[in-house]
Amino acid sequence: MKKENFNNLTVDELMHKRASLMQELYGLNYQRKSGRVDKPNLFSKNRKSIARIETQLTKLRKV
Repeated sequence: MKKENFNNLTVDELMHKRASLMQELYGLNYQRKSGRVDKPNLFSKNRKSIARIETQLTKLRKV
């Protein structure tokens, strides 16, 4: 799977994408607590995507 490119998204789109990824990560953590995670690789994928979005937001705020 290819990395998502966040360079061409607006600030609002980035904020919306970050919120949805954080909500998905929350759901995964809830599944982890109950002991039934189907795809454990999504934890690291979501965390990395959130970090990429945060980096892009920081770049856009400095401009």
